Amino acid sequence: MKRALVAVPLSLVFGLTLTSPSALADPPTDPGSKASLTGKAHRAERAQDALAAVRSILGGADQRRAGAADPRSLTIALRDLALYKDALSPADQRAASRALKRPGATKESCTKRICVHWVTSGASKPSLRDKNGNHVPDYVDQVRKTVDAIHLKYKKAGYRSPLPDQGRGGDNRTDVYIRDVGSQGIYGYCTTDDNRQRYDRWAYCVLDNNFSHAEFPTNTPLENMQVTAAHEYFHAVQYSYDFAEDPWILESTATWAEDEFFDKVDDNRQYLSRSPMSDPEGPLDMFAPVDGDDYSYPALFQYGTWIFWRYLTEHYPASSAGLPTLVRDVWRLLDAKKGAPDKYSLQGLEKVLQARGTNLPKELSLFADANRHPADVYEEGATYTHEVPLPAATRTLNASGASATGPVTLDHLASATVRFVPGGSLDPSAELNLSINLPGGTIRSQAVVTRFLEDGTTQTQRVVLDANGDGVATSLQFSPLATQYVEVTLVNASNETTCWTADSYPIFSCQGTGQEDGQAGSVTGTALVS
Repeated sequence: MKRALVAVPLSLVFGLTLTSPSALADPPTDPGSKASLTGKAHRAERAQDALAAVRSILGGADQRRAGAADPRSLTIALRDLALYKDALSPADQRAASRALKRPGATKESCTKRICVHWVTSGASKPSLRDKNGNHVPDYVDQVRKTVDAIHLKYKKAGYRSPLPDQGRGGDNRTDVYIRDVGSQGIYGYCTTDDNRQRYDRWAYCVLDNNFSHAEFPTNTPLENMQVTAAHEYFHAVQYSYDFAEDPWILESTATWAEDEFFDKVDDNRQYLSRSPMSDPEGPLDMFAPVDGDDYSYPALFQYGTWIFWRYLTEHYPASSAGLPTLVRDVWRLLDAKKGAPDKYSLQGLEKVLQARGTNLPKELSLFADANRHPADVYEEGATYTHEVPLPAATRTLNASGASATGPVTLDHLASATVRFVPGGSLDPSAELNLSINLPGGTIRSQAVVTRFLEDGTTQTQRVVLDANGDGVATSLQFSPLATQYVEVTLVNASNETTCWTADSYPIFSCQGTGQEDGQAGSVTGTALVS
């Protein structure tokens, strides 16, 4: 069933009554595309929402309620708090500073690049077991070695390293703090206490102190630490480019990175049940941090969007130091340092695809089709255990000349599928003709047809559409003896948004709202016997 996009005010999501701040500071100035983030009323509302989100997460499970932010959204909630806190009242600015403050620590263990900090008493104390007698707990050794290897791999792959923090953690090395955050449902997080008026900022990270099975029942504690470190440390890398970048790309590429570093853990597969695979009607660039009765899409959809980057990097696999270069090249275009490109997420993605001789509408349509039969397309697709969703419409054609239409409604960067089934009485020589009618122009409509055969194989073809969004596919074999069904996947590839204006969830690219949602289209199938 199609679920229409519903805008939910951020204040309602977090149960917050907004008040006018008593003092509003001037925000960072940026001559680039983020200029309208300077609207004081807009910033004040976003700041209040971020503070409410952080409070709802850090308040603990007993204080959270339906509609509150998921604990795994803490990194973005803290990012928003750092981005907008200057618009809070003085009292709330102090509360924000406390939330962004680094955890306390009594011990540290460092490499040339990173330092790990921990405490030796209290709830956040890791196991102090020291099997090798080096006066560093074994768990701290594991964290230090893991994070240092992750740092080196990102650097060797051509990513910028996290920025020096001007001695905030004792020196300029990137700091990782071990704390008991698992009791609050938090694997870990990264944030910044960099108050400079710029968008490239340093970061520090926090990881749980044991990843106990009681708190995180899937995978082993070591595996959960590993994928969390790969994910969260990528946020520190991202912040060195642009910490204010669109949240969907911050989280989707960080979740993608987990599998690139620790391929056998597969923890990110948990998000396929809330992803473009399971909810193809959800826009690719959607950030949805909450569940709620009035909310249209599943929370954490942005985590599930890792599968899009997996699709792209499997089809464009050029790599450096074992990491595909496509994602790195996108982040280089998102770089907000002075004189850098400072593109927003979709702009960077579009340019990187163009440089590889392709484009977003084409790749998005093939991705949407691939998600209907992942075992045929993805390297590990046969092991993906999510259920492929039902088509938007199914039509059965029982006789020569029989015709049926499947209507769809498409939001931007989203898809819907219509299935045509050959009836058992249809002649074995039957063929299927398809007539596709979609919007033209900036919608950048796309259509892909896949025939699912009785022997379990598939045959896929793109359909060329004219400027009006219309096209045909003819003479498709439609024998009920050889064909299970034919699916037509239809895509709205519009990237039209109003930037830097979002004040409700979901939030999309350039932190704006899609301008070409709810687009109507249809496909008509006709069975013919020659």
